[in-house]
Amino acid sequence: MSLRLLAWALAAVSAVAAEDWPQFRGPRADGASSESISGPLRLRWKAKLPGPGHSSPIVWGDRIFLTAFEPETSTLRRLAGAQGRLLVLALHSQDGRIDWQREVRADSIEKTTNVNKPASPTPAT
Repeated sequence: MSLRLLAWALAAVSAVAAEDWPQFRGPRADGASSESISGPLRLRWKAKLPGPGHSSPIVWGDRIFLTAFEPETSTLRRLAGAQGRLLVLALHSQDGRIDWQREVRADSIEKTTNVNKPASPTPAT
């Protein structure tokens, strides 16, 4: 299973360091933050995730929340119909460590195209 890297997290955290970003497109749903950035953005950390996800990250306090899809790796379980697990993750904004991850129970996993994965919905706080 290939692991995805969360390399752009610094930009999300830096842009909203003092302002929470609780939903898709930010606190006012307009994609803008009231915070300003001085100086160039630079990568501070990367995090390995359990699988791909296409959600937008949200920020609340010192945590970044996002979704991921962990594909089923067992051939026997795949033959039995298991596709994988939908996950919500909370990463610490200072160093990218995964504080926790929780499975989101689903009766079934939607079929997707090759360019998208089931973990596309953006979380909200």
